[in-house]
Amino acid sequence: EPSPSEQNSWLWMVGTALLCGYVITVLAQPGSEFHTRTGDTGGFDSWMIFGGMVIAAIILRNNDIRRDERDIAIYNFGIKVGFISLVVLQLVLLFSLAFAPQPLMQRFTHWLIANALLSMIMLACLIQYLTQLVCYWKDVRNLSHQP
Repeated sequence: EPSPSEQNSWLWMVGTALLCGYVITVLAQPGSEFHTRTGDTGGFDSWMIFGGMVIAAIILRNNDIRRDERDIAIYNFGIKVGFISLVVLQLVLLFSLAFAPQPLMQRFTHWLIANALLSMIMLACLIQYLTQLVCYWKDVRNLSHQP
């Protein structure tokens, strides 16, 4: 049975994956509203998904969470990997904006750049939760093989 900390990581990973998947799918479609200056319905949908994540977290919240050293180490490692991935993603965008040819830059509206930055934050969170879940999985595998 997963620990309460691992269950929280699963909950936030699934919600963040849904939100990231939706936003990245819309961003990847060249004619979508994120590529214009009047995008509005995608924002509503994104906030609805985020609201569902918060409601699910409230409903499924476990008030009995007692983090031990293992949970704290896994949480801290996930935070570190998430932060590093956010820096790397932002550097990629920075160099793309700095060195992209002028015709390609026409597609980079303020609206698109803002949504790309928001997507990077969500991707970094997703990487954080996935890292934590992989650490929990490795930890359980190592414990089950010991005599």
